[in-house]
Amino acid sequence: MTNPDENKEAFYNPLASVLSDIPRTDELLLIGDFNARIGRDNDNKRVVARRREHFQKLLNVHGDIYHEAVDNIPQRINKTSLDEVPTIAEMASAIAGLKDGNAPGGDGIPAEVWKQEKTICSADCTS
Repeated sequence: MTNPDENKEAFYNPLASVLSDIPRTDELLLIGDFNARIGRDNDNKRVVARRREHFQKLLNVHGDIYHEAVDNIPQRINKTSLDEVPTIAEMASAIAGLKDGNAPGGDGIPAEVWKQEKTICSADCTS
């Protein structure tokens, strides 16, 4: 009697050659042993493991922090002018510069409404 592995090879090799000739647009239904290796070897697990190893090395780097170097990084100057309340003229200029037809902002009010209502830009907006 022949070896069981030889029997398996004798069965699956012709099947794999037939399957390799089938166009990829067709669907293939295979009923039977789903543990069989037919066609190309799918090595997705190896690819995923390789990617996992790469990103673990890339992102999980343990290093020393040199506080002297951190202290020597130039700091940006805080712009305190951004804390000031805008004037009515600045508000009117900003509203006039809005483009019609764009999506409304976080308040849900379209630019056309802001432009039509001249009294909206009053002292209430700047307080």
